[in-house]
Amino acid sequence: MSDSDHGKHHILSNKTSLTVLLLLLVFTIFTVAIAQVHFGSLNFPIAMLIASIKAILVMLFFMGLKWDNNENRAFFFGSFLFFGFFIFYCAVDLLGRRADSHVVGPILKESASTGPQTEKPWLSSPEIVAHGKSVYEKQACGTCHGDSGKGDGPAGMALGARNFTVESGWKNGRKPSQVFMTLTKGLGSMPQFDTIPAGDRWAVTHYVLAFGPDAPADSDEDLKAVGIDPSKPGGGLGSAEIEKKTIPVDFALDLYVNQ
Repeated sequence: MSDSDHGKHHILSNKTSLTVLLLLLVFTIFTVAIAQVHFGSLNFPIAMLIASIKAILVMLFFMGLKWDNNENRAFFFGSFLFFGFFIFYCAVDLLGRRADSHVVGPILKESASTGPQTEKPWLSSPEIVAHGKSVYEKQACGTCHGDSGKGDGPAGMALGARNFTVESGWKNGRKPSQVFMTLTKGLGSMPQFDTIPAGDRWAVTHYVLAFGPDAPADSDEDLKAVGIDPSKPGGGLGSAEIEKKTIPVDFALDLYVNQ
């Protein structure tokens, strides 16, 4: 486009305008007709396909993108690309959740763990590791870290999720107390899981560490840093730790909508 043409825009011929208008009317009639037929799970994709074709006709001809410069096209269609990324990551989160991910029953339950009761949950055992696996699956940790703990879940490859089978590179350290603290406080793109019982967090800690080589042992000072005094019965936690009285945001929204 020369400097003399700057600011000018293409003028549609009457023939082109009427042709596009006719196509839009045809697709509108087709939309109404197709709405009378039930296609099951294909209802939404078919409706979106027809709507997208109509939108493309409007954008190309009536909005002039067909004759616009490449920079404007890049900005315009780039917005759809970022919107696609947004939908993708939301879908990975929602579709990666288990059907039983929400607890049915009292919302604010005070409990040290939903698994095997032990006075020393910071020490690994086959029972605790087995329970850690169930919590790992229930919390959809595999969406990022993968079922085998290699960081190869659907979202993990894009976010650079931790590979639990590798011994090096753990930002907060690989001791059980350090992994427990990461679960509690979160790290980078990984959210915090302080709303699940502490016993469950310890169980997940031992489960993810079991993916790789033996983890370094915690010292008494390491355990005290996470609120545990090994010299006292039950680590000084008592028979049950009082958890934060909070619930997941999406669960709260579901409750609000249904009430």
